[in-house]
Amino acid sequence: MSRMLGLFSPLLALQCVAVLVLVGCGVSSTEDLKAWLDTERTLLSADTSSFAAPRAFVPEAYTLADQVDPFASSRLNGTEAPATDTLDIPLKPAGLALEFTGQKQDLENFPLESLQFRGTLAQDGVRVALVWAGDRLHQVRPGAYLGTRKGKVLEISPTAIVLRELEQDASGQWKPKNTVLPVREGDK
Repeated sequence: MSRMLGLFSPLLALQCVAVLVLVGCGVSSTEDLKAWLDTERTLLSADTSSFAAPRAFVPEAYTLADQVDPFASSRLNGTEAPATDTLDIPLKPAGLALEFTGQKQDLENFPLESLQFRGTLAQDGVRVALVWAGDRLHQVRPGAYLGTRKGKVLEISPTAIVLRELEQDASGQWKPKNTVLPVREGDK
């Protein structure tokens, strides 16, 4: 019997502790918490009378309707010059105006990055560049146009093609920029 009492005493002690913990949780009172919340709510009540009614929106009249539309497709394409009183510099300088006239050449349909300069050959004493575009090899002479930015071939050497491309800046002006299309490595 003493052996059974030895087994039950730790179990009995654990049960007593559990009962005391549960009794301690069940006897709690929230009255003081409720009283504190009520006083805080009365102190922090919002005053809604201080807000003014929203103003009515009155749209502004657009007074520049008779001016050049900055988003017109003809202006974005560079075919329309801005009003002379707004800019002193023409949209396309006279020397570059001819670049935009005439029919497009075959290699103007390809971005310059997709063209591959493969080498040169001479025809009638004139150096001709061999340019790979799409699935064909094209012969390019000085004065021809390459790429989508009106790249005019200025010079052809055995190692590179020098082009003058036209880029439009933020003000809509066309500026020339020299670009070099090098011969593709390993294809000399």
